[in-house]
Amino acid sequence: MQGGEWPLVSIVFLAYNRREQLAYSLVRVFEHLDYPRDRLEVIVVDNASVDGTAEMVAEQFPGVRVIRSSENVGMSAWNEGMTSARGQWRLALDDDCHIDGDALKTAVRAAEQHGADLVSFRVQSGEVPEFWFNDQYDTGLLTFWGCSAMFSRRAIEEEPFYDPNIFIWGNELELTMRYLDRGFRHLHLPEVSSLHMKGPNLGFDERGFRLNHRHFAYIAAKLLQPRDAVVALANVTLHVLMGAVTGDTRKLRGLPEIPRGVRSGLRVRAPVRAEVSRVYRKHTWHFASPIPQGRIPLGRQSSRAIARNQRPTSVWRNPRWFARRAKYYPRSSAVLEL
Repeated sequence: MQGGEWPLVSIVFLAYNRREQLAYSLVRVFEHLDYPRDRLEVIVVDNASVDGTAEMVAEQFPGVRVIRSSENVGMSAWNEGMTSARGQWRLALDDDCHIDGDALKTAVRAAEQHGADLVSFRVQSGEVPEFWFNDQYDTGLLTFWGCSAMFSRRAIEEEPFYDPNIFIWGNELELTMRYLDRGFRHLHLPEVSSLHMKGPNLGFDERGFRLNHRHFAYIAAKLLQPRDAVVALANVTLHVLMGAVTGDTRKLRGLPEIPRGVRSGLRVRAPVRAEVSRVYRKHTWHFASPIPQGRIPLGRQSSRAIARNQRPTSVWRNPRWFARRAKYYPRSSAVLEL
């Protein structure tokens, strides 16, 4: 906050066939968000919805700017909304996600205090309030939950936003690597939470598993230094094999996705600095060896058991592994700059 006046913030929703959820999220913004209305710009990017999403926004929220995509291009549909926004800060929200109260003021104040370019939040389930998505999949400071995150105008203007080669899943990891490579700061701010209108996710289906591993391979081939890329790709493969050993042989179908991701990544290769590459190879579970992680298959837990545990052990979490990397997976607010 400069000169006592709150900066202009652009809230950019990405919508795809969730008309009712988006309407609810917009109501929360306009009626429950404690931020000066004249310092808010609200944009909806309609990712080729067929349920009347764009028409609903135009009719019920005439002050909201709608950007229509002619086809569903996945997460990169956010790019036009983020780059055409005018705000000093740009808050990306899923159509079924919102923040309330003084959350935005807290985020803006903290971002300016720490000189941050990316601010990530805790994410709460709208269906099981005691469940927090960060406890299932701890993004820490090396990536973020893309359903709600805030970005500086500088970051949006100086570095391309989401990679259009990643349709969904993994886009946040790829973007954070590039941001840290540029010297931007990531502020992890768990004091601010968003509400995601979903229940606990017990894991990916086959399509999700295949896409994830294709994108992990793509990111390694595109951004990591040569030695780190080789080690990371070997570990991505090992993750697939260990997943199959737990009893779900369908996961072996993810193996062909790894060379596909590598080929795509090599076509656009743009390696990050050695320091950034080394941190990601050693401290993200996707690229680290799964053997010392001692992971427990998520399928052995029920959604009720996950919701009861403040910090569940899941396919994405081994407490000791993460505790040894507390610098990158802090329990309270922290800043990372590489």
